[in-house]
Amino acid sequence: MDPNATLTQLKEEIDHVATLLDHILALDTWLSAGGFLPNAWQHETGNGPQTFQMISRTNDRNGNAYRLMLVYAADGTVVGAYEARSSAPNHVRELTRRNLWPLPAVHLAPGEYNTFKRRYKAMLQHVD
Repeated sequence: MDPNATLTQLKEEIDHVATLLDHILALDTWLSAGGFLPNAWQHETGNGPQTFQMISRTNDRNGNAYRLMLVYAADGTVVGAYEARSSAPNHVRELTRRNLWPLPAVHLAPGEYNTFKRRYKAMLQHVD
């Protein structure tokens, strides 16, 4: 072993280790803040990227809001449906923690909302 060559190699590797640690910390910060998984990790788990969408309608006579949240698989099929009689902020936070991308919210007239809701009645879950 040549100690001078080893020391030179160690000094060169320190830069690589520092860069590696920077990337690890950046990824941890991203994921901890609710960022989506890297594509390679999504495909390894068979879960592809998913999205969710908030669909609302006019409040009822008592001022209670209606919200329907749909979760879409990567291929666009609906894999979950939730209804809440409030804005359900806790459930929205839970969906974003599950690395789901929020789609733009949609506001429908009551008749359109009810038609939409009936379409997903079999998988509908109520949350508050």
